[in-house]
Amino acid sequence: MCRSRRHRRTRDLPPVMMCGDRIPMKCVLDTSNQCWVLLGSSVRGSSHARTGLPNQDSIGFTGGALPLILCVSDGHGSERCVRSEIGSDLAVKTATLVVREFAQSMSDKAVEDVRQLAKKFLPSEIVKRWKYAVREHRQENPFNQEELEKLGEKARQSLDEDGQYVAYGATLLLTVIAETYSIFLQLGDGDILTVFSSGEVQRALEDDPDLIANETTSLCLSNAAHLFRSRFTERQEGIDEPKLILLSTDGYGNAFATDDDFMKVGSDLLGYLSDPELGGKYVEEHLESWLEKASSQGSGDDVSVVLACRGPADGKLSPE
Repeated sequence: MCRSRRHRRTRDLPPVMMCGDRIPMKCVLDTSNQCWVLLGSSVRGSSHARTGLPNQDSIGFTGGALPLILCVSDGHGSERCVRSEIGSDLAVKTATLVVREFAQSMSDKAVEDVRQLAKKFLPSEIVKRWKYAVREHRQENPFNQEELEKLGEKARQSLDEDGQYVAYGATLLLTVIAETYSIFLQLGDGDILTVFSSGEVQRALEDDPDLIANETTSLCLSNAAHLFRSRFTERQEGIDEPKLILLSTDGYGNAFATDDDFMKVGSDLLGYLSDPELGGKYVEEHLESWLEKASSQGSGDDVSVVLACRGPADGKLSPE
């Protein structure tokens, strides 16, 4: 599994919804007859619309069966990161592929073995594949003069080394839900919320002390693989696990006056999704407008969300 292999080209990666797309709702059944409802949306920030910047976030999930893979990435807004919307797109694609391959190769492994291998393998392989995809994109699409000027002198002097990655800088948040385990990975800002049947909302990962003010860790850093935060949990019958998992770029959390207000989003969403008269269709129909409102009345930034909600396969959460 961990041996070096020839990288698949970016255009051969599995299809996922990205960058401004509204992801249609899906319902996936697991072996315990639980229905996982998946959906997501990404909207261009109100400040980006005013200044002509694109949506620099990307989102995606895969799921026809377990394992489910949920992913969001936020391209940096710094002027030097002239291709960050492409960097976030590549982050979602490469991370999805790496994790899918990993999960397939772990199908006959004991859970503890998966835990050890995930920690050792996933961050480094994701970063390696992302940087390969960046080099491939740059080779096929050389920087123009305007981009070179924005990159700055330091990056220009090391374009064939680490300098090229600055242009594509992006964060990455990822969750894997397999039959016997869940994995949470995060590099940079943003939030992964877990919501329990009681309505209690928790962050899946501890805060990163390196995230100060508007500074964030990034895939473009030379030590990116060592900066990932991660958590591995075993899924067992009788152990309380989240009913809802939500991944969002920092534009969502920053739109709220307090952290408590933002955390309440998790319990509110679970309430809508669990309501037999509302359910997944209601959230799917309104999610994009909720995110647009969060940007226009709050952060002004791009806002992106991907979520998975678990419930019995009784049709209440399922698409009609």
